[in-house]
Amino acid sequence: MKKLSKKVMSLLLAVCVLVTLVGCGSSADTSTSTTGGADSSEASSSVHPGEGATKMGVILVGARDDMGYNQALYECCMSAEDELGLEVLVKDNVPEDSSCEAVMEELIAQGCKLIYATSIGHREYMEEVAASHPDVAFYTCNSTGNDMDNVCVLTTNLWDSAYVNGVAAGLMTETNELGYIASFQIPVVMASINAFALGAQSVNPDVTVRAVFTGSWSDVGLQTNAIDSMASQNIDVIAQFQDYTKSIVEHCEELGVYSIGYHCDTSSLGPNTFIIGTLDTFVKQYEVFQAAMDGKFEPGIVRGGFEEGMCANTPVADFCPEEVKTAVQEVEDKMAAGEFTAFTGPIYKQDGTLVYEEGYVATDTELDGCDFFVKGVIGEEN
Repeated sequence: MKKLSKKVMSLLLAVCVLVTLVGCGSSADTSTSTTGGADSSEASSSVHPGEGATKMGVILVGARDDMGYNQALYECCMSAEDELGLEVLVKDNVPEDSSCEAVMEELIAQGCKLIYATSIGHREYMEEVAASHPDVAFYTCNSTGNDMDNVCVLTTNLWDSAYVNGVAAGLMTETNELGYIASFQIPVVMASINAFALGAQSVNPDVTVRAVFTGSWSDVGLQTNAIDSMASQNIDVIAQFQDYTKSIVEHCEELGVYSIGYHCDTSSLGPNTFIIGTLDTFVKQYEVFQAAMDGKFEPGIVRGGFEEGMCANTPVADFCPEEVKTAVQEVEDKMAAGEFTAFTGPIYKQDGTLVYEEGYVATDTELDGCDFFVKGVIGEEN
């Protein structure tokens, strides 16, 4: 019996040890899974892109002193040093290729927790860097791409400003022939040309707008040729959708043709001919950057026009009649108050087809896909 008891005891002990080991293994697996999940969830919820940022890195596709798109963004970003107490590090002339990834990595290594890649062409490369730095807040302009937890797109409804510019042009023209120097036939450009035409037609139904596409954002030669051609066709007011704006304003001044500016205030370059111009503004952007610094970053799209403080214009030139200044101010005030938008029907396509019925207000989504000219626009593509 003693031997049997020992055998039984040994067997029971072995079973107990086995059960204990299996139980411990199961318990350990469950614990690891639960703890890992909790840690992952906690880590995810505790990551707030840009929180506590003291530095912002900015990359520009062109020169910071180009008197256009890049200079406007440079000046806006640099003013964040005073507005938000941020140290702003700027890299300009950054190509729209994979080399920009190394530039962003360098800025992050220097302590930047906010990265602003200002060109549409930087977007896909920015996403690669953003995936490796979830604690950094990334911003870009007017672009489409993948939804990411630490990427925010800042989109300005530029057609608001274009409409206001059109009002001024429609009142200042003496020939009823307006010109528009554009870059590419992409939705935001098409919508801006249309808004300019609608604004002009709202105060002068007889005007037409001749649009010329240069196929470039900053080719001075093509800009100059377009201006010369327009001037020879009796066009006396020329607007633009270009990154480099200096040459357009200067050449219009030389020819005595009225100009509409873009991005920067270049009125000093055309003291006798510069009527009004679009200005890049950071009123809303400051709020967005501050939110990230406070641990309240919001991914997705932040957009707007006059009403949201994402759109602005230079003052109307002193040489313009008071009626022009008054008309422009009235439209700006209505837009800022949310009482009026540029694309309020009825609106007709170039061929006379009704596209937006009377009273209908086009949505941002519809305008983001704009692929037509409104009635009164004469389109030319180089």
